[in-house]
Amino acid sequence: MATSTSSIKVTPPLSGMGVAGYITLTTTDEGLVPYGTFPSLDEAMAWAVQLTNAEIVPVYHPAYNRG
Repeated sequence: MATSTSSIKVTPPLSGMGVAGYITLTTTDEGLVPYGTFPSLDEAMAWAVQLTNAEIVPVYHPAYNRG
């Protein structure tokens, strides 16, 4: 479930998953545009404040089992 920080939605990482970084997503006239990867949530947030209708989502390390 995404949470909102002003107009920026932040999707929290899933429990037990290794986060490799974060990307931002924004919708333009051409479609959905991803930017990143950013090594930290703070760096992704600094970029996202420059965008309209931005969303920040985690990027996970490849893994075969969450358990």
